[in-house]
Amino acid sequence: MDHSKTILITGATSGFGLACAEKFAGNNYQLIITGRRKDRLDHVAADLKNRFGVEVLSLCFDVRDRAAVIDAIEKLPDEFRNIDVLVNNAGLAAGKDNFDEASLDDWDTMVDTNIKGFAYIAQSVAKLMIQNKKAISLIWVLLLPNRFMLRVICIVPPNTPWAH
Repeated sequence: MDHSKTILITGATSGFGLACAEKFAGNNYQLIITGRRKDRLDHVAADLKNRFGVEVLSLCFDVRDRAAVIDAIEKLPDEFRNIDVLVNNAGLAAGKDNFDEASLDDWDTMVDTNIKGFAYIAQSVAKLMIQNKKAISLIWVLLLPNRFMLRVICIVPPNTPWAH
């Protein structure tokens, strides 16, 4: 099947990431989905292929692992390297305590996942998009404690100074 667009979605095994995968598959996008749970990732990939007839590449890694992120993006098969959109959704919110009582270990986990993991993915994919002369279309879903969620959408045209 001919696909005109490719999207990479992190954290695609549940919630917002899964909903994005279903929506884009329904619009005939070729999908690259990532997650930490291989069994869940394989199930989602098979379901999307069966229901929507789209190509799906599943990549199992933890966004906190910089080397794994870089390796996965650098080793994308040729047919999946032309990424049009990144939904940088992988993230978590840990703990329900008030700030003054919150576990600093929980904060370390959230920063490693929601900030550093975001940066590892965004930089690796942005480099590929620039190489392919694509506009940089990033959607970042940021989870913070107490179920606060922030979605940041950034589209950078390919011929702007900050895209080089």
